[in-house]
Amino acid sequence: MDAKRHFWVDYLACLIFGAVIVPLYRFWRGYLYFDAVDVFMSVAILAGVHVVCFMGLRLFLKEKKKRVSFLYCVWGIFWFTIPVMGKFVPLLGLFYDYRWFLVAFFSVVVGSGILVLMRNRRLFFCESRVIGMWVYMLFVLLLLQLCRRAFFCCDRDETIATDRCGGSNSRYPNIYHILLDAHPNQKGLELFGGDLKPFYGKLEKLGFITYPRSKSSYSLTSVSVPAMWFMDAEVHKCVNCDSGVARTMVERGYALRVYLSSNVLNPVYHSGLKYRGVKFNCLLDTFVQLCAKTVCVMLLDRWTVGFHKRCHRFVLSALEYGCREYGFFGNFFYGHILSPHPPLVYSDEKNLSYTTDLDAWSRNISVSEYAKPVCENVYRIDNLVLKTVETILDQYKNNIAKPIIVLHSDHGIVRGCCNIGIYPNATEDTVYGNLFAIYMPDEWKEDAKGLKFINLYRFIFNHLFGTNYEYLPDVRKNEDGSIFKKKTLPPSEQ
Repeated sequence: MDAKRHFWVDYLACLIFGAVIVPLYRFWRGYLYFDAVDVFMSVAILAGVHVVCFMGLRLFLKEKKKRVSFLYCVWGIFWFTIPVMGKFVPLLGLFYDYRWFLVAFFSVVVGSGILVLMRNRRLFFCESRVIGMWVYMLFVLLLLQLCRRAFFCCDRDETIATDRCGGSNSRYPNIYHILLDAHPNQKGLELFGGDLKPFYGKLEKLGFITYPRSKSSYSLTSVSVPAMWFMDAEVHKCVNCDSGVARTMVERGYALRVYLSSNVLNPVYHSGLKYRGVKFNCLLDTFVQLCAKTVCVMLLDRWTVGFHKRCHRFVLSALEYGCREYGFFGNFFYGHILSPHPPLVYSDEKNLSYTTDLDAWSRNISVSEYAKPVCENVYRIDNLVLKTVETILDQYKNNIAKPIIVLHSDHGIVRGCCNIGIYPNATEDTVYGNLFAIYMPDEWKEDAKGLKFINLYRFIFNHLFGTNYEYLPDVRKNEDGSIFKKKTLPPSEQ
């Protein structure tokens, strides 16, 4: 009886180690990004995998203690391999979409090797008992930390407050930069039957200067965003503290406070920038995408859509109330939101959030099929951003300092400059056309009439700090940094 009870104590510890510890840790680190449903779904999926593996191992391992030890090995290798794998993801090439299956396979192989080496039965018992005690202690500590955050961190802003590059000791006004990934310009949305004129009109009433025909230099986030931070149209590996924007602001005493709405964006921003992104478990996100079109469509799709929406609102909330936490001077609040970029979480169409996946945008998009959800996605994220901008400006009504607010997108709604001139929906406006509007002091506006996005921060720094940055010519480029040239098909292929 005692042996059986001891086994179930060990098995429960193994289950907690594999299915509960990491989701609970992610929930603790990313508190307020998640809710109880996120944690429950993560634990349920992983616990199901754990139980199936334990039962299936009966075919190879008759002794229960050996199965528990084997699962300890596999889960341990699996969870510790994920951050290491993140360093080598660019080297995976064609295997990128299957990276988590490679991690799982590697974990099983190494775990099997360790199990072969551990033939001493007493060693199995001691190893399970020691790890089990450690797991229970870690589990209790995580629960206590979560209770502490839930009951004592009542202020939403306090949970997201961390210093970035530099400290806030400047007397220059706060700068807000809101990046809506893949937001089109006016002509770009017109192809899908949409109209951005009302949105631009509302921004202009708030005091913005808008640029409905703006175009970015690049058509992909990975090159467009670093080029913006480095204030040129060259290819850079990622955003870091050595970029022109970061370096210039830190020299003037600004604190950089960067917020990302998705872990997909993490590779674009170097860890040296000390950004605070969403720490969602990539494996579970991949699992959701794989299952969303099958038996779990209704439940998993709805759960994932809700998660993305909460992440968007979290970033907007951080921007809205940043000055209450950090003051009206010397802060650069930067929010990169993966919307209206797919998944189209603000669409009323059922099950469209993952059927319109990232790969679909590199192919020929059927305008008739996607026109309505694309427009819905754009309009609704625009409404959320308008509320955020209004909230920010309300806080400065009775303050001498006035903020500088930039709204922009890194590229257009259609992916792939290589398709321009080949497919009717792929034009320079749908691929490169980007959102661009800026709230600035009135005395700057005369100089800003012909402003191109490539010169955004050169313009701001020249007027705010008195720098003498040279203005660059507006260009369209391919991903490798070469000048873009429109392709045309031979008459026989058109």
